[in-house]
Amino acid sequence: MFSHIVGFEVRQGVRRISTWLYFGIFFGLGFLLINVAGGAFRSLAASTGGKEFVNSPMAIAAWTALLSVFGVMVTAAVVGNAAHRDFATGSHPLFFTTPVRKRDYLGGRFTGAVLVNLIIFLGIPLGIM
Repeated sequence: MFSHIVGFEVRQGVRRISTWLYFGIFFGLGFLLINVAGGAFRSLAASTGGKEFVNSPMAIAAWTALLSVFGVMVTAAVVGNAAHRDFATGSHPLFFTTPVRKRDYLGGRFTGAVLVNLIIFLGIPLGIM
């Protein structure tokens, strides 16, 4: 039952336009940030400090950490939507009368939301590449 709930949550997340919008925003920010650090724009400058290559592992980790700070708000939106959807549509009494265990239900919803969030956050390293 756990895998069915996870699959349902991931399918619902992938179908939402907001998932791909967030992915695109993080992809664009990663792409823009690495190009600014690489010197593509003469009027802007960014670096991680020191003399290191723009695409070094340390620089990529620093840029990813910086963009992940903004992802906290996206994570709250994705996980909050997963938790709130059943109560907003009024279908929660149906789920609680079926023989699904609470652990499977809540764990499946959480795991599905984390996987959707992983898809969104993959935009950062793909944009940096």
